[in-house]
Amino acid sequence: GISGNGFIANGSGLCLVACEGAVTANRIAQSAAYGLILTQSRVKVSANEIERNAKVGLRIEDGKGVAWGNSLFANGDYDLYNGGIEEFRAIGNWWGGTVTAIAGRIYDRSMDDSRGRVLYLPVLQTKPLPAAP
Repeated sequence: GISGNGFIANGSGLCLVACEGAVTANRIAQSAAYGLILTQSRVKVSANEIERNAKVGLRIEDGKGVAWGNSLFANGDYDLYNGGIEEFRAIGNWWGGTVTAIAGRIYDRSMDDSRGRVLYLPVLQTKPLPAAP
């Protein structure tokens, strides 16, 4: 697993392709493009701070992974972007806003019929403790 790191001010923070494991308690922030990208990866994403990335905080290409207990907020275009056709589970994260505002920060089937849905309810009401770095 990848745990307790800081991926700060990169082009893209972390890109995982065709792997398994966990991304836990990392700070992924201020990248010029994407914070975290998952492609064909069974990865558990939890307890991370994914914030202020210029384009997207978390981009997923399929429904193999899962995300919970993260802070996903203040990313440029979207906090979470579903680039695939499968449903993605992102239940129990903190998004830094009201449920109505959160829906506009997630790119999924609600914006493009060719994409999979992102399941994000219920949301955390308070921000989790910050990641280690």
